[in-house]
Amino acid sequence: MISNKIIERHSIDTMSSNNISEEALSQFNIKTPKIYTKVFESDVDTNELFHFHLIYEGRTECALSCFPSVCEALREYGIPAYRMSMSKMEIRQTLRILSEKVKTSYFKDTQIGVLF
Repeated sequence: MISNKIIERHSIDTMSSNNISEEALSQFNIKTPKIYTKVFESDVDTNELFHFHLIYEGRTECALSCFPSVCEALREYGIPAYRMSMSKMEIRQTLRILSEKVKTSYFKDTQIGVLF
């Protein structure tokens, strides 16, 4: 476990195309860490993510993953790994966008065209 230390190099897997951790860290007055990022789709194979983190073993101090199984496998391999989860605000926003898309699709399919 890493404690009382700023982590300067880590690997991260995320569904988000914009790296939230880099955005958050840029607000602090500290040296920007080296971040190796793997952006994945919803149907990703967790073995693929595990191997992504292994590629950077030795170049990073820890791994951040969205999947508990990836974290567990990395820890068993001896790599410090921590699980990330979405905030409640991100989940609400995602559900709001999904709801809007479903409504749009429904109304699009129920439109009737009339020609004279």
